[in-house]
Amino acid sequence: EVVTAYQSVKPTEDLERIRSCLRDRKISVVTFTSSSSVTHFVEMFDPKELVSLMEGVVVASIGPITAKTVQESGMTNHIMPKQYTIPALAQAIADYFKRS
Repeated sequence: EVVTAYQSVKPTEDLERIRSCLRDRKISVVTFTSSSSVTHFVEMFDPKELVSLMEGVVVASIGPITAKTVQESGMTNHIMPKQYTIPALAQAIADYFKRS
């Protein structure tokens, strides 16, 4: 028997708001906690648009599988915690911005 613990779905609301915030450089970091979240994010944009919108945006992934998907999508992964948990990801992001 299969029990669905959670479901990752492609966003359908606020796409223009997300695009606008990225274009206006109001977003400093984008976090990904699964490969499917990377895929859904990338699918929201034209590939050339994605490159332009993500310029200067820090990308944080929860673990190596997600980071690999980020890289395969053409983005650069800047942050990955040593422990693959949400609290560790949040701490890694805080540490990254303290250093920069």
